[in-house]
Amino acid sequence: MDRDIAQSEEKIAQIEKDITQSREKIKSSRAK
Repeated sequence: MDRDIAQSEEKIAQIEKDITQSREKIKSSRAK
């Protein structure tokens, strides 16, 4: 169980990174 939870948390962290990068791309494209 603990291993599954750890994997889920890693996936969530990766998704959050992707979202942050997407937001930064949007900000930079709007700034142009």
